[in-house]
Parts: sequence; structure tokens; C-alpha cells
Amino acid sequence: AIGYKHGANVLWQLLSTEKDLKCAVLLHGAGWNTYNGVNKWENEGFTFDDKKRGFLSCLDAHAYAQYVECPILFMASTNSRKFDFDRCCDTLKRVKEGTTKIYNFAPSYDRGLDCACSLDEELFLSKFLKEKNVPVHQNVELTVSKKGNTLYFSLEGVDDGVKSVRVY
Repeated sequence: AIGYKHGANVLWQLLSTEKDLKCAVLLHGAGWNTYNGVNKWENEGFTFDDKKRGFLSCLDAHAYAQYVECPILFMASTNSRKFDFDRCCDTLKRVKEGTTKIYNFAPSYDRGLDCACSLDEELFLSKFLKEKNVPVHQNVELTVSKKGNTLYFSLEGVDDGVKSVRVY
């Protein structure tokens, strides 16, 4: 199954109930519609009434992420005004441990994705839908620490063949 933007929000819900799906590709949509226009880090003046709380708990896509069992590929642009990158990451954290989840974020894009995303989609579907023996990229864990005025970045899950790393 493939879901694009708001269709991806609907697909999160379907993935939580439909156990016959072999895999899913989700592009941009990851819930959090209740918070549309609300900065994650500055929620001053934002309160939940019963209507918003009910919507958040039973309809928004991120509430269903914990029930996904099939492999997923999630792709989004980092600068989208409609689909907040940081909240997408929050949804991905809700997918239970042990479920295959691969993600690719297109840096500096707003509405679209880069060429690496379309290649990832092709390889992912070949592996999990067509059951071909093809390599798919693995996620990298980034750790940031600070000592004094210096930031240090550490990457885990990167093979020795990486020539460069860019931080946006």
C-alpha cells in the first residue's frame, strides 16, 4: 500500500487494522493534524478542549503507529509547511520495536522529495512486496552532545564506506 500526504494519514489507520498488507510506503503524512499551525516547542495559549482531545485520541494517524506490524518506508521533506518534520519523527518513534521501519528525509525540500527517495521506494517495494533479495538502506542513529560551546555529532549504523556526512 502507498499513501501520499493526507492519504498517508489514512494509511496509518489502515495499517493498524489490516494485517494482510505485506508492506507500506508513506509519504509526508504522519498525523498531528490537531496541532496544525501550533509550534511544537511553543504551545503557549494552546489548550485542549474535549473535542480536540477526542479527535487526537481516536482519529489522528499518529495514534495508530503503535499497532503497525508490516514493514514501512516513511519519506518526507524537512521543510514542509503542511507536514511537520519533527512531528513525523514523533510518529515514527511510536512504531513498536522490532517492526521494520525505514525512513528517508529530503533536506531543504518543501512539497516534494529528492531522487534518493524514489530509489528507496523502488528497492523497498522490491524487497518487501516482490520478495526479491535487494539491499535497502538502514537507518542511522545520530547522537548530539555539547561540551562548552562545541557540538559533537556521533553516527551509529554507518558502514566504513561513507565518504562524507552533512548536517543541515
